[in-house]
Amino acid sequence: MLYPIKSLIPALICCIAAGLYSAYLFDFLHQQTDTDSYLNAMNILLGEPAGPDKLHRLVKPLAIIFPVIMNKLFGLSTETGLYLQQWMAYLTASMLFYLILERIFRNGRVALMGLIMLLGCQPFAVYGLSLMTDGAAWALQLAAIYYYLLIKSNENQNFIPKYLILGSILGLGFFIKETIFLAGLFIFFDILLRKSNLASKVLNYIQIGFTFLAIVLIGSLLTQYLYNTSILNWWQFAHSDSTVSGIDITAYIQQIFRTMDLFWIAALGGIIISIGDLVRVTIKKELLALLLTGIIGFLIFPFLWDYRSDRILFMIALNLIPSAAFFLTGLGFWGFVPAVAGAIMNLYMTYRIYRFEEPGWIVFMSICFICLLFLTLAMNRFKFQAP
Repeated sequence: MLYPIKSLIPALICCIAAGLYSAYLFDFLHQQTDTDSYLNAMNILLGEPAGPDKLHRLVKPLAIIFPVIMNKLFGLSTETGLYLQQWMAYLTASMLFYLILERIFRNGRVALMGLIMLLGCQPFAVYGLSLMTDGAAWALQLAAIYYYLLIKSNENQNFIPKYLILGSILGLGFFIKETIFLAGLFIFFDILLRKSNLASKVLNYIQIGFTFLAIVLIGSLLTQYLYNTSILNWWQFAHSDSTVSGIDITAYIQQIFRTMDLFWIAALGGIIISIGDLVRVTIKKELLALLLTGIIGFLIFPFLWDYRSDRILFMIALNLIPSAAFFLTGLGFWGFVPAVAGAIMNLYMTYRIYRFEEPGWIVFMSICFICLLFLTLAMNRFKFQAP
């Protein structure tokens, strides 16, 4: 399905406006602790004076290749090129998220609601426009999901080359960030839930898995040959810091909450409604696959990775924002009130917390949002109508 350009313009305007507001609000977080390591890796690629690649950024060179190309072609500084990449990724990820929800629900209101909530999540607003590579990772994660949804809709066509392409996208995505595994997990669950014979499902898994592993292996051999670093070096380094090993359940739950902040309240409402739809066998299979990806992702993540910041966990939370949008859309037009207000409240309290280190904002805003949600329910006469 091709979308008329005019139908996407309001969503694009919303993305640009939110991006400009976020960039202004969080300008003081423009430089992150990891920024220098990315810029240093770019200098290595450019043959400029640089220090050792201590954080193994060159294992995933596709995350930093665009700023290098911009430097070579137009003389842009690597810092400017990285910031341009983040803006491109921010807009791309936003529009892909909108298109994914529109394709799943066939409802523009759900898509717009989800987009507003995405733009109002603090990791997306803060780290999506800082000098990092998370934005590119989220964009490719969503691109893989959207491409899968496109090829899945062509049931009568030959899937073989398309699934090989999908596996290639996932494989290349690994050389931006490991975030791409979440797209793979969603695709795994959606194929599993699909109404097709077992042989077809196994064939799809083989096609995707083979091309993914082949590209990861070839790419890792190349990085080993060119830069003397590989996946194994990166994996060993990432699990060598004893200060972050072990699981602190309380801290982990706090970081999970910070991925969506106030929107977790709506997400839980959406999950409860979805469970009811699952019992009635009326739930959309794609929404169920997203829920499984998000829930299982959060359950297994602490056993696989030691770094559990909200920025990294946001790759999992992306899969649960649709449930929040599903819930608020079921409240009718009034659902836009907590969506827009929640986005503003999320970003404002994040600003106060990060800028001034003021305590109490999360509890205060959560109470305000719950009250607003009850008011919205009252305006809708306490009825939920699935979109």
